[in-house]
Amino acid sequence: MTSPSMKSDLTARSPADVVDATPRSRGERDLSLAGQAATVVAAFLGLTAGYSSTYFYTSGLFLIPVSADLGLSRGEASLGPLVCAVGAALFTPAFGKLLDRFGPLVVALLSLVGLAAGFLAMSLLGQNLPSYLLCSFLIAMLGAGSTALSFSRLVLLAFSHRKGLVLGFVMTGTGVGALCLPPLLMPVIEAAGWREAYLALSLFSGFAALIIGLLMIRFRQHFTPAYNASRDAADSRDPAPVWRDPAFLKIGVMIFLLAVASVSVVVHFVPIQIGHGLSAGDAAKIAAAIGLSSIAGRIAAGFALDHVQVRTLTFIAIGIAIVGTATLSVPGEVGGITSAVLIGLVMGAESDVLSFLALRYFPAAQYGRAYGYTFSLYLLGGAVGPTIAAFGYDLTGSYDLTLVGIGALLLLALYSVSLLPAQPHRRIPIATPVGRS
Repeated sequence: MTSPSMKSDLTARSPADVVDATPRSRGERDLSLAGQAATVVAAFLGLTAGYSSTYFYTSGLFLIPVSADLGLSRGEASLGPLVCAVGAALFTPAFGKLLDRFGPLVVALLSLVGLAAGFLAMSLLGQNLPSYLLCSFLIAMLGAGSTALSFSRLVLLAFSHRKGLVLGFVMTGTGVGALCLPPLLMPVIEAAGWREAYLALSLFSGFAALIIGLLMIRFRQHFTPAYNASRDAADSRDPAPVWRDPAFLKIGVMIFLLAVASVSVVVHFVPIQIGHGLSAGDAAKIAAAIGLSSIAGRIAAGFALDHVQVRTLTFIAIGIAIVGTATLSVPGEVGGITSAVLIGLVMGAESDVLSFLALRYFPAAQYGRAYGYTFSLYLLGGAVGPTIAAFGYDLTGSYDLTLVGIGALLLLALYSVSLLPAQPHRRIPIATPVGRS
């Protein structure tokens, strides 16, 4: 039977804590304060220098110089980011499997080095359309593991309490990279060329890998599967393949639809505001609120996840997305700013929510695969959504019907979340009495 002291401890915790109440076995210890601090710095730096920040948020800077230098059309140059996005979607599940087998620290470091190698290849080998597309594919194949897939797991293994708040703070690394890297890279492109800018990205990612390795070398054993095997074994949920889990279909559909909707709105935000009569400069200034709001959204979502169920927060996030999409139809700066703030909050919350969905609804030993498959669906949704929205505009001459369709997709995502159990089934192991093995 569960001891009275353990019962009182469980009742004193928040609902979010109870779900993750599996204790460590005797002989295991929580990571030291120094180790936790090193993990926070390493994960923050890794997300700032990882794939999402260094490639996804800077790819638009390279379209014009690459097309001019290689003699490509704008459409041909934009195939590079598309190939990279599809490649990341294909390889993220493989990185998830590697994470479950070798641990997040190994995957994060190797993927950061691989990302640096991909950027170096682009700076040296991108000579024509085929080589440009091949290098774009290499960036995804080698670097797609340097995302929240690896760095979120580092945080979740390092902290036993308040992991949501810490995770939310760490996730702001992507937002910081999105804000800082473009204005730092643009002068390099203008002064030295796009190849030198890719070389600078290569050095940045490689140097980040070196710093993270030096920070974490003392604590590397804590992040190995062998160290966490006894805790993972205490998780009583069925270790069947992730894609066979009943929750995967519901979460996968929701993530895909949310990505189609949210990324489409972000990509087409400025054109929508211009269609309302704003100048391109004013629309771009309002769009900047999305990035700032996303940073706040990551921290707010992380804090909330320490106090409410992830299913509840997902409901709230999708509800905010619906309101933000509806507000896009309102002309003027007030409507634009309101929608930008709401959409940014949702974009920021998505990464935190995805991490906790993988943590709460799947066995601990399959976190990498669960996150990898669902994040792959997010990447696919984000790749096809803006294109569908663009064709919708071409067919109708406005974004009105597109926004209605996006609202319908979000309602379907909301319904998919409603099918998830509020409290994932997880047996709380019986405490081992002191003095017994």
